[in-house]
Amino acid sequence: FNFGPDSRINKNVGELLEEMTRLWSSSPGWLNMVAEDEKKESNLLKLSCDKANIILKWYPVMDFEETIGFTVDWYRNFYNAGMAVSEFTDKQINAYAHKAKEKKTGWALK
Repeated sequence: FNFGPDSRINKNVGELLEEMTRLWSSSPGWLNMVAEDEKKESNLLKLSCDKANIILKWYPVMDFEETIGFTVDWYRNFYNAGMAVSEFTDKQINAYAHKAKEKKTGWALK
């Protein structure tokens, strides 16, 4: 996975799960499960936002830790039956847009 404005920062699935577990130690069992040896993960998973960069002039606003923090917060809210999912999602979208404006990200200033 590639996060943030520095495209050289790549994380593998194991690092993603480690960060999620660090942020949510009391998470549901599926997050803490260890993959079986016969089920190997691909050596490289690469997500590209090139089209969004070129066509929409969209660029990431958050780094790896912030992105995973937002994701964990969403799942924590969902599993703990906190705020309504649509309300929580709207709240996160607004927070993301606010971060983008603070960083003077082009798409957010329109």
